[in-house]
Amino acid sequence: MTKKNKILNPLDCYFLVHVYPDLFLHEQLTRWLMSLGVKQNQWRTWPCKDRNNQCSYNAALKWLLRSRPDYDNWVICDCDIQPHEAHMGEFWGSPADIVGVRYQTETHYAFDRPDMVHSALWRTNRRAMQAIYDEFGTWFEWEFNADQTKTTACLCKSLVVKARKLGLSIEQGGYAMHIPRKGIAGAGSLTRHG
Repeated sequence: MTKKNKILNPLDCYFLVHVYPDLFLHEQLTRWLMSLGVKQNQWRTWPCKDRNNQCSYNAALKWLLRSRPDYDNWVICDCDIQPHEAHMGEFWGSPADIVGVRYQTETHYAFDRPDMVHSALWRTNRRAMQAIYDEFGTWFEWEFNADQTKTTACLCKSLVVKARKLGLSIEQGGYAMHIPRKGIAGAGSLTRHG
């Protein structure tokens, strides 16, 4: 980036945290939200009530479009992400429509492309999500092989592919720790990469 970008003020964002049925929030995530000065009416948890997390992710975005007209910028994350503000300058400074932090995943190639983001911690804006919805009717979908016997890509890829098709800008920015919780009854996996 050659020109200086305007830094997005976290207090101009609405925060939505995907949680398991037990409503667990990682302590580091809670500390991060508090350090930003996020107000009580500026964030909420979104319990994953369907074993297919794409349903929860899509329902949350639909709710944001309908129910939070007072915010044009959104930060969306999983309950087990562990951000630290010292590593988030690029996250807040990027002018992209969709910005996602980098974090360790089960695959070494998850962030190989500079415009590939994953859903454990990302931010976006109303205009971009409305454009994707208007064109495609949904944001997240798992990708499977032809006979539906193997997952070939994580649900995050569908969001990125749709955004690319519409010419929306996508960037990686910032770093966080992410240790997905496994084996929570009734939750399915909130974060799977492939």
